[in-house]
Amino acid sequence: YYVFAPAVQATPCKLSQDIIDSTQTGSVRSLADGGVSGVTSTSTTTAAPTPAPAPAPVIVRTKVTKVKSSASLEVEDPVATCQNQAFIDAFCSALEGVLDVRPDCTCEVPTRRLDASGRSLAGSVDMLYTVTIEEEVDESGEPVDSSSTGAALVTSVQTKIAAAASQPSTLTTALTAALSEAAVEMTVTVASVAAAETTEETVTMTQTVTSSTMTMTSTTVTETTTEMDVPEGTTRLLGSITVEIANDTFDNTESLESSAEASLTSVLGLTDSDTVEVTSTLQESSGRRLAAVYILSYVIELQDASYETAAAIKAKLTADSSTVSAFLDAFGSALSELLEETVTAPSLTTPRVGGMPEETGTESNSCNAQLGGVAALAASICLALMH
Repeated sequence: YYVFAPAVQATPCKLSQDIIDSTQTGSVRSLADGGVSGVTSTSTTTAAPTPAPAPAPVIVRTKVTKVKSSASLEVEDPVATCQNQAFIDAFCSALEGVLDVRPDCTCEVPTRRLDASGRSLAGSVDMLYTVTIEEEVDESGEPVDSSSTGAALVTSVQTKIAAAASQPSTLTTALTAALSEAAVEMTVTVASVAAAETTEETVTMTQTVTSSTMTMTSTTVTETTTEMDVPEGTTRLLGSITVEIANDTFDNTESLESSAEASLTSVLGLTDSDTVEVTSTLQESSGRRLAAVYILSYVIELQDASYETAAAIKAKLTADSSTVSAFLDAFGSALSELLEETVTAPSLTTPRVGGMPEETGTESNSCNAQLGGVAALAASICLALMH
């Protein structure tokens, strides 16, 4: 028998469309032991498959609510207090006990503070804290999940901050207990708690679901994927990082974006062939601004990255990863140094990933692994021809 097929392809694991077509219009005869005896051409004509309708984009809307406040604390050494990470962690733990949710906390030494008579107050620090609540919503802004507790949690946090503001001694008691538990010897008094400031933002992301139908004789295979359409050999990561800049009048977005790109390149260990693009957005505040809060939306493209490299970078950028804390600390420090501004409280969203490389050891070179029925026989012929 004769097999009519095109020249051998550069990649032996992929069937060319010509071979698939020859399988559609050919017949395969099997030997008694199950082997393939060959392919003979016939006059059978298979109708072309009906094109699938254009896929509709899937829009995911996430409402991000941030409840912010601050507390003024009387301490013995303000500078040493803000440099003591154990103290900051204890303050966060104390707040978690009061608010029933753990916030992000930062410590600042006020440049100047006056008492009621206009005299400077020494020995005080400002603890800034933010509670971030995210939930998926529909076009009208209502939660997609009817059992979502996002709105109730926001109200609860606002109410508890108001209670602490009216009675700061409650937070002093909780903080004293947290410091004792953390073995931090320090005398601290909460002088005041600011009213809560709440901001809302809806982040919209569009995902395209692609579907292709391939017909072989009477066998139909449908493939559906939610991955981004990225060039071959490229892994793309999209996400955002929120940062606070202590200078609340800061507005040099060009410098912020270029510094963020350089910081990401350095901290993530990207190569010269990889690219990073950052777009910054100033988050509006409805009340007194404690800092300039920016959302840094990034697009990172890795070129010819291995699975291990891509997975490691994705882990650093993933919100619930064990590596995220070290990454955010390093990113904040690098960004502060380049901007020559104090950058604090970095937080991030888990990135969307497209074109993720296959894990080492994954079987990806089998023609039979991707096709079935008559297509599997065509794959066997493909491999035989290659050899």
